[in-house]
Amino acid sequence: MWAEVRGYVAEVFWRSDNQGGVRGQVGAYHHMLSTYVNALVEAGLRLVRSCEPRASGHVAERVRGYGEVPNVYSPLAVECHTAPCDSIPAYRPVW
Repeated sequence: MWAEVRGYVAEVFWRSDNQGGVRGQVGAYHHMLSTYVNALVEAGLRLVRSCEPRASGHVAERVRGYGEVPNVYSPLAVECHTAPCDSIPAYRPVW
């Protein structure tokens, strides 16, 4: 599968063409993955683990491309000055 990605580095406000959806009505801000990771580091947090799950079931069927690429980024970051980072339990996403 080939998908063209346009405007990934432009961190801007946008609205979906689907006017009935949340992003069509309220809009959203696009940020690069590195922006989120750098924000965690700059806040003094340690990235323990991250996950980029693909959608499945009706969500993957409803939105073109969601079954092929991640539609959410889920990082687990902790403050290490309050407890040794080695004592943090393994992160296991529910989905």
